[in-house]
Amino acid sequence: MSTKRNKKRMGRGQKLLCLAAACAAMVGVYFGVTALTGGEDVVETEGSFNVANLSTEEIVSLSWTHEEEEISLSRGEEGWTYDGDAAFPLAQDDVETMVETVANLHATRALQGGTNLADYGLEEPAFRLTVGLADGSTLHFDEGNQNEINGEYYLKFSENEAVYTIAQALSLSFDYGLYDLLTPEETPVVSQADRLVIDGDHNLVDVSRTEDGGEQFYTDAYTWFATGDAEKPMDTELVETLLDEIAGLSWVNCVQYSANEEALETYGLLNPQRIVRVDGTDADGEAMSVTMYLGVMDAEATGYYAQPSGSERVYLVGVEAAESLMAATNDSLRATEILTMDYEDVTAITATLDGTDYDIQIEHGTPLQETEDGVVEATEDVCTVNGESADALQVDTLFSALTALASDGLIPEGTQTGEEVLSLSLLREGHAFPQVDLAFYAYDAEHYVVEMFGERRLLTSAADVDRIVRLIKTL
Repeated sequence: MSTKRNKKRMGRGQKLLCLAAACAAMVGVYFGVTALTGGEDVVETEGSFNVANLSTEEIVSLSWTHEEEEISLSRGEEGWTYDGDAAFPLAQDDVETMVETVANLHATRALQGGTNLADYGLEEPAFRLTVGLADGSTLHFDEGNQNEINGEYYLKFSENEAVYTIAQALSLSFDYGLYDLLTPEETPVVSQADRLVIDGDHNLVDVSRTEDGGEQFYTDAYTWFATGDAEKPMDTELVETLLDEIAGLSWVNCVQYSANEEALETYGLLNPQRIVRVDGTDADGEAMSVTMYLGVMDAEATGYYAQPSGSERVYLVGVEAAESLMAATNDSLRATEILTMDYEDVTAITATLDGTDYDIQIEHGTPLQETEDGVVEATEDVCTVNGESADALQVDTLFSALTALASDGLIPEGTQTGEEVLSLSLLREGHAFPQVDLAFYAYDAEHYVVEMFGERRLLTSAADVDRIVRLIKTL
């Protein structure tokens, strides 16, 4: 085998001699400069030539140091492996790119003669690449300083006495730690989310999408609801922001590719702080589910440990996204609007205030219309309160004040409230929910509690409700 291979390619010593001869024969610019030490001339040859004159097939091992991490890779029958762990899922394409970089490494100049390695940063090189060849020989590529004038880098190749310059730093092509060379893990993508569940010590988030909110709730303004409870609408933007954060988690910063039980406990993943699940469909409309686990924050506070379901790998994910998922609850995702409907749909409002009933009837006018016979004049709204004529503008103002109410949060279930301050019923014709009832109860100096659909938990501004009370009294 050795004799046959020697017929196909020159030996290492012959190559070095040929490279030296090529440098001498190359058409370029030759000139002598006086060395900084010893007074000897340095012969500089300009051009473009292959530094090591290697083929990719000859290269069978690569070794370098990245941020004090020593990395050694070897080529076997089944591809490249990490010497420290043959089972490590090495990204073959990335390693082959490195091999091609070495095989195709070209110099722009060769400096020969009285060169002082220290002048070029090569006495103690900033970067060394060790390359093993199929014939058992070993080559070293040492990278020194950057030339301040042309931006090129000085390079020393194995035992060759010449100092070369290369246009781009060789170290840049090897600026990888071991886990930077990990084969990426495919993570499934939910194209259409239909349910989001975040579990911790107890159920924290469980919301579901519905496309027919107007049939299940009094308004079609909402898409997301508490799972199994269509009377608790969620803020669509808040839910979808959470879903975007889940979809945007970067599963590239792997800290351990095969975590055992002891490691999982260290990362807080044996008993996760949160279990996040998204149910939905893929791009083809097929049902699917994605689950991930969130552990503790790392010691440097740069991220939280996380693990996709079904994977042995542990990753670091962003602090902001992880803490958003940690903090989320059904209550924090609740819609803040108290009442959402169109005034044109309301035909009556009944109110009970201080023991007095107010029956407000609304007959909506018609807008200006143009017909074949001419223009039909617009008609105004006509309103009555307990059978007496009322100012339609004031009734409109009352309704606007009702729909402007917003929630300031929720009180815990079972919390005692004060007496009823105001109760209202809004009537609509031709709706799946023709009547919507709500009541306001005293709570503290700044808030009343709203009761709707049997739930008395929503806080709202006492000042805003007091204004509604005054508007009703002045109708």
